[in-house]
Amino acid sequence: MGRSSIETIRLSKCATLLISRPLRPTTVFLGEIVDKLNKRCKSRLTAEQAHLKPLPHYRFRDFSKLTVKVTTSSTISVKRHLNSVPSQLIGEKLRVHLYHDRLECFVGQTKAITLSHVYPKTPEGRARRIDYRHIIHALAAKPQAFCFSRMRDDLLPTSQYRELWQRAEQQFDLRHDMQQPIIPPRQHGVDTCDQLLNGDRMTQETAYV
Repeated sequence: MGRSSIETIRLSKCATLLISRPLRPTTVFLGEIVDKLNKRCKSRLTAEQAHLKPLPHYRFRDFSKLTVKVTTSSTISVKRHLNSVPSQLIGEKLRVHLYHDRLECFVGQTKAITLSHVYPKTPEGRARRIDYRHIIHALAAKPQAFCFSRMRDDLLPTSQYRELWQRAEQQFDLRHDMQQPIIPPRQHGVDTCDQLLNGDRMTQETAYV
């Protein structure tokens, strides 16, 4: 009888025993089998352990490194993904650690911000995530900057804001009054305005193109 046949018979017997035994004794039975198998290689394991080194303090690198420049629009483009950053970083070169779920951005050796990594819906598409909190103060300081911004629609973070904007377009003169909707966040702080409009901090929506 060949070795494979013997192993097949052993497996069949083990399977029969497993089926016939209740759950807890089966667990004990499996533990006994594992212990027997481990005893066979215990001496070799002991010999190898003498040469093993401690695990490294830091985990292996699971990110890629990139360098990007912050545009005058306060955005960075990484892997078909456009993301806003605080306007204070305009003109800076950021070192980006690109993880599967986030972007950690550094100015020199100092971490400046962590951003979500969003993906396009299609391989040919692009994704963008514009956080109005990053840009609102700079836009509020420039008359009509928000009104004529290419990212205006992305800067309206929720359906409530979009509804307010549509009403404002109907009721006010575009060239004279349209900067008013963004003045309150500048005066009172974006957190306060978020709570007044939505009862909590609003979550910026991701746009796909």
